[in-house]
Amino acid sequence: MAGAAVLAFLQGLTRRKPLDPEGEVSTFRRCLNTLDLVALGVGSTLGAGVYVLSGEVARTISGPSIIISFFIAALASIFAGLCYSEFGSRVPKTGSAYLYSYVTVGEIWAFITGWNLLLSYVIGEEVKNPQKSIPMGIVASLLICFLAYFAVSAALTLMMPYYMLNIHSPLPVAFSYIGWGAAKYAVAVGSLCALSTSLLGSMFPMPRVIFAMARDGLLFKFLSTVSSRKSPVMATLSSGTVAAIMALLFDLKALVNMMSIGTLFAYTLVAICILILRYQEDPDEDCTEICKEESFSSMSMLTPPSLPTAKTSRIVTTTTSVIVALVLVLAVILTVALWSLVRKEVWSLLCLSLLLLAISLATLLIWRQPKNPTRAPFMVPCIPVLPVVSVFINIYLIVQLGPDTWARYAVWMAVGFLIYFSYGVRHSVQKQRLLNAQNMQMVQTIQTPEEGGGEKADKGQPNGAGVEPK
Repeated sequence: MAGAAVLAFLQGLTRRKPLDPEGEVSTFRRCLNTLDLVALGVGSTLGAGVYVLSGEVARTISGPSIIISFFIAALASIFAGLCYSEFGSRVPKTGSAYLYSYVTVGEIWAFITGWNLLLSYVIGEEVKNPQKSIPMGIVASLLICFLAYFAVSAALTLMMPYYMLNIHSPLPVAFSYIGWGAAKYAVAVGSLCALSTSLLGSMFPMPRVIFAMARDGLLFKFLSTVSSRKSPVMATLSSGTVAAIMALLFDLKALVNMMSIGTLFAYTLVAICILILRYQEDPDEDCTEICKEESFSSMSMLTPPSLPTAKTSRIVTTTTSVIVALVLVLAVILTVALWSLVRKEVWSLLCLSLLLLAISLATLLIWRQPKNPTRAPFMVPCIPVLPVVSVFINIYLIVQLGPDTWARYAVWMAVGFLIYFSYGVRHSVQKQRLLNAQNMQMVQTIQTPEEGGGEKADKGQPNGAGVEPK
């Protein structure tokens, strides 16, 4: 009995939420268009990063190669943005990557994703035409932000030597250095406006994630309260309070690193979800005859069936997990043994070659499996290569973060797990849906034999009484 209880508990952690659950109605008013999304994305992104962090990173870490650093960050954001775009066109509902994870990989991963998203911010809820506006808004805002970061970092390192940059206000000091003293006042006013806009912009999507988690029962129920203007008022107040407390306790660099690890983890899980979703079997598609005809060929990895089955879906899920583990090992080796690779030491080159070969073979195995025929308004190109590359870039950047960041992140996740296992597991709305469905099925199973037994009794007793006539 104890083993069965443990098994049921573990299975409950991976229960998935249906795309259109019964009884769930969106209470938000869809009022945003594509231009609104682009403005929201750019306004919430071009803040401290472009006006403050660019100078600090250039002076203390990367030097003039900050342009390359921003280019790598842009690649990670663009790849993740493409994955977000497909999910946004398939699942146009409040919750962002949290909801995508819940639908695809299960409850515990959805909670982890949502809890990480509270460290960052995401786009695109409450849109009039989400299938069209979300992909266009994400791609356009990412492109504009990349050009802005690229231009500002290039201008900084060209105006003055990188080792002389001011880490607190790099742009005004740089303009003073080249003799444009008047320009620093315009830049200072612009930076204040941009920072204020970034704060307001980031306060828009964060409460939506909290609201979605609270509505599903994974966070406290009062956080799903909606005002008369159809706005998540309690989630907004709570997220603002938490943000203010964290800003009081940590400096800017610590906050940026924590935001980075949360964002990169969400990017990684979204890329994994895209792989699983693309090769997932369609529950509405009847492939019984196809599976019977191709039962022999489906045993071979080289000749899979024409439609996804439970077996091919498991192959993709298992192979994706293996790829993530291999990518993690590869990222650690590239970080720890970088100078060994530069010196072309045999052991490091051998490890690198074997890991790359294993990842390539695993990616090829996924590519050979049948894709789900369901189409979406926007679909990520180059599947499965692009999500695998996205996972590698994100994990590599996560590994680069220092031990202090990992310690703070561990504390943050410990608080999250404490809330989930003490409250979320017991109050999960999806858990209650499954229990209600099981109860209904049991009632129907009990009633059916009784009805059948009564009919047989009537047929066996021609007088309808069960006793002999006098």
